[in-house]
Order: sequence, then structure tokens, then C-alpha cells
Amino acid sequence: MIDPSSPAAAPAVLALAAAYAAGMGTACCTLSDRDLDRLNSALVALCGISFFGLLCVALPDVDVGRLAAVPTQTAAAAAGVDADGLVLGVPDAEPFRGWNAVPDAVPIAVLAFVYHNVVPLIVASLEGDRARIAQAILLGNAAPWAFFLLWEIAVLGGPNASAAALAGTDPVAALSGPAAPLAAAFSFLALATSTVGFVLGLSDYVGSLADLPRSPETGRAGPSAHALALAPALAGAAAARADPGAFVRLLDAAGTYGVLVLFGVGPAALVWGARYGPAGGRSGGAGAGGGGEGDAGAGAPPPPRALRSVGDDDPTVDLPGVLVPGGRAVLAAVGGGAGLIILREAAQTVGLVADGVVVAGGGP
Repeated sequence: MIDPSSPAAAPAVLALAAAYAAGMGTACCTLSDRDLDRLNSALVALCGISFFGLLCVALPDVDVGRLAAVPTQTAAAAAGVDADGLVLGVPDAEPFRGWNAVPDAVPIAVLAFVYHNVVPLIVASLEGDRARIAQAILLGNAAPWAFFLLWEIAVLGGPNASAAALAGTDPVAALSGPAAPLAAAFSFLALATSTVGFVLGLSDYVGSLADLPRSPETGRAGPSAHALALAPALAGAAAARADPGAFVRLLDAAGTYGVLVLFGVGPAALVWGARYGPAGGRSGGAGAGGGGEGDAGAGAPPPPRALRSVGDDDPTVDLPGVLVPGGRAVLAAVGGGAGLIILREAAQTVGLVADGVVVAGGGP
């Protein structure tokens, strides 16, 4: 059996990736809304079955102590791993990856949890109902967060996780017994369910941006828009086969310069301008109530703001106040935090800052 990670398997893996992209793209392009909902519901159901099956198999073998354990030079030497190449001068009994690695993990984390691109659809579907919008976003984000947490516990708390971490290999690949096929099935089905949503959203955006014809049968984006939406993903898959580290770098770049700009710096700046800018009516002028929410001297609630359903001609719906409280402090934290991560990543790219994941101890 050929190892999928070996160079000899590259043509077959790329062919499978192309077939997967073509199949999912065709389904998203040609199926009716009802049939597409049925397909997605079936994928979600199978994803849930495989996930909870994995938990039933893997959780009994989880040792909570492994989640807090950190590899050291002594442990690396005992495992036959090159401690110098792994720890890079960190003293014994100290972790080679600690809190200083968190900034490097932020772009991947926000990329994994990005959901902001569906908010306009939620607003339109729920007709601007503030309570229902907030509930949909919070509950919709809580479910995958719980899945992520349980997944990490099941994988990183397993008996082979420590050895995989020391060897620098994927801990998911270290799963054995019935957990291995269940993890593979869950990974594929989770990818498939995500593919449906992202292909629909991205193809619709690409089609609108390029003014491409829509499908007369479904009313959604046509084949040309789907092809343009899927082409970069296939190019990324080909690059990852040529350079195994390319996929992680692509994810890191997408999280840093894509997600953190579009959903971190950008929204914070836009909301700041809308609330406190000259045209926002919240900077202390007449009718502004003396300032934004949370600011000293605010004597009255902010005036209602109108929210128009996206993509149709429905009448505006009043949306009193703001959805996210906290005023300037929260906006500055969101936008400023995202900006600092972006600047740090850019500095690492040009070699001004050492990579915290690789040089974690600051040693010689």
C-alpha cells in the first residue's frame, strides 16, 4: 500500500483532490436548494455519528495529565529525538513551546473559527431580529467550539500523543484501533460540510464581483463562478504536495492577512467610524447622547439604527442600540489586537522577529 504522504502518491492524491473538488462543485452548482439541504443534512448527521463514535472509543483512554505535560530535553532524549533540533537551547524541565507560541497560533485559530462571512445571510434570514441574530451567532459558535475542545482532548490526551509530539508528527495519525478510521471519517465529513457552505458563499461572491451569469435552474452562481472559486484551492493542494510545509504557510497567511484584516481590523475600523466619526452622530454632538455606550456622560440610549436585509428590497428594520457592548475599549482591543498580530507576522516574514514556535526559549 502506498503511503499517501510519499512523493510516489502525489499524482493519485492530486487526482483525488481534483475529483473531490469537481464533485462538490458540481453538487453546489446543479442541485436544487432542497436537494442541497438534504445532502448537507446527511453529511452533518454522518459527521456527528463519526465524531461521537470517536469520543466513545478515544475518551476512555484519555489521561488528563497528558494534556498538561510538556516535552523536555530529557523526554526527547529518552524518545530518541534530536533534542537540540527540537528544543533549541531551552533548559531541561522547561517546555520548548509555551505562551510565547500563542501569537503564532492565533492566525490558524481565527481561520478555524471564522464564521463572519455568513452573518449577512443570518441577518437577512432572521429579518433583522436582534435577539435571534445574537442567539444564532452565539449558539452557532458554541457548538463547534465544544467540538473543537472535545476533539483536542480525545487526540492530545491519548496514549500515543506525547510520542507523536516529540517526534514532530501528527497526533491524529498516532491514533490506533477503531479510533483511527473514525478520526479519518470525521475529518473528511467535517471538511465536506464546510466545503458546501464556503463554496456557495465564495462562488456567489466571485460571480457577483466578476458579473458572471447565474444558473437559470438554481438561481445561484453558475459553473464559471464555481470554477473560479475552486481553482485557488486546487492550486494550494498542488503546492502542498510539492512542498509539505506550504499548506501550513498558506493557512497562516490566510489567517493573518485574510481573516484578521477582513474580520478583525476592518470591522473594528468601520464600526468606530460609524459610531464616533463625523457622520456617526455619536461623538458628542446633538442627538448623540453625549458619547458612545460605556462613555462617561452618556445620558440616553443611542438612537435606533436601521438595518436593511441583504440582497433584497425588504423594508428596513430598526435595530436599537448596538449588538456588541464595550464602547471604544472593545473596538480598540479587537482592531488593535488583530493589527499587532498582522504586524508581528509581517516582521517575521522579513526576518525582524524570530518565530516563536521555532525559537521558543530565546536561548543561543
